[in-house]
Amino acid sequence: MNQNISANTKLNKNLNPSSIELSNDEILDANSNNENAKESLQVLVTGPDNKVYRRLGKIRDAHGIRGELYLISFSKNFDWIHESNEFSLVRREKINAHDPHSKTREIIEKFEVQKVKRHKVGVILKLKEINDRTTAEKFKGAVLQMEESIFQEVKADGSYYLAKLLNFKVYNEAQENCGNIVGFSSNGVQDLLEVNLDGKEYSIPYVDALIIKKNFKESWISMRIPEGLIDIESMDSEMDASEEDSSELN
Repeated sequence: MNQNISANTKLNKNLNPSSIELSNDEILDANSNNENAKESLQVLVTGPDNKVYRRLGKIRDAHGIRGELYLISFSKNFDWIHESNEFSLVRREKINAHDPHSKTREIIEKFEVQKVKRHKVGVILKLKEINDRTTAEKFKGAVLQMEESIFQEVKADGSYYLAKLLNFKVYNEAQENCGNIVGFSSNGVQDLLEVNLDGKEYSIPYVDALIIKKNFKESWISMRIPEGLIDIESMDSEMDASEEDSSELN
């Protein structure tokens, strides 16, 4: 099995940057209030330090009495959790704590991870800087973010996150242009590349058998695209759109 592309490879996961243009406040609202947020809300944001960050999950609640936090992931996987021992939590607080109608401001704080363990559908985090439940409760609903540069690296062993392939051109065996990669998803068994060709989108399973070559320097990938896949997927998308239009009319 090719270590670079296996769906089980540690760094090859579908962490999907958003194509939706939202303000940082709208992003925080969406991510904080919806624990089942779609991957499209795993957005990229620019921090006050001018670095780009990827927002990956949220703090669901405080856990125990020692300042631990219960974290859930927007993508429902945590393959990224050990990629850095530091990350930021983004939370909201009122500008005037005594005014119930006060506007809020975004607070970004960096933390060092001491311990991570699985718990239910998420993980329990023990952070060096938080040591009691009262402090931990202040971060309920906070969004966790990590530097995007982590997800753009090709590791020494050749492994990488699927986000590295975003905007890559896709070519078939005849070197014909088959569109650009605009996102990622999963069918539960394998990762899928979401490709846009002339305004129509289709999915390609990201599996060894279909991949011919990748060129990170020139940002393209050539694949064995199953015959009829593009037409079938495009037809399904058009039918879905038509059904939505019909339901709106009714």
